Amino acid sequence: MINNNLPLFDSEFALNQFSGNQSLLSKMLDKFCEQYASFCEQLLASVEQNDLNTTKRDVHTIKGVSGNLGMKSLHQASRDLENNFQQTSVAESDIAGFITTLNHTLSAIAQFKASSTAQEGSSEPISNTSSANEQNARQLLLSSLRRKEFITHTKLRAWMGDLSLTSDTLQDLQRAIDDLDYEKAISLLE
Repeated sequence: MINNNLPLFDSEFALNQFSGNQSLLSKMLDKFCEQYASFCEQLLASVEQNDLNTTKRDVHTIKGVSGNLGMKSLHQASRDLENNFQQTSVAESDIAGFITTLNHTLSAIAQFKASSTAQEGSSEPISNTSSANEQNARQLLLSSLRRKEFITHTKLRAWMGDLSLTSDTLQDLQRAIDDLDYEKAISLLE
């Protein structure tokens, strides 16, 4: 059953889990949705076959993943279902409630992703504050890329904020860095 006191998806919590890296969070949410799109069928099949070990393991896994990704209601539903498995038997209503919560969570993630994509597409081009700032940001970013250093999301946003590139180029640059394709990122900056 959906716990109305808990959010389906706490995007602020999830974003904090990835140090503000929206792109990485988006990739993880994509993986979650892909992995758990058919989970309900798998769960029902395991229960029908009386394969409690698989069922318990799968519910335990989704409990951990959902908790780490800010899917608070699903995390609680997973905990409840897991606790029910530890006791005697699980009622069909318990499983149905869990499935409903999972489906609502997947819908909430899809809505979040759609609104995030719309916001990225409508964002204004990031402009430079001065040519000295732009030159400095470009050199620092290039230097970090050439040394193949990890660049924090905060540092990258600050440097990209000083670059006078089109929004398309900035998005391509962000994608290349997120994908660790530093050669491509360097070519976009040069």
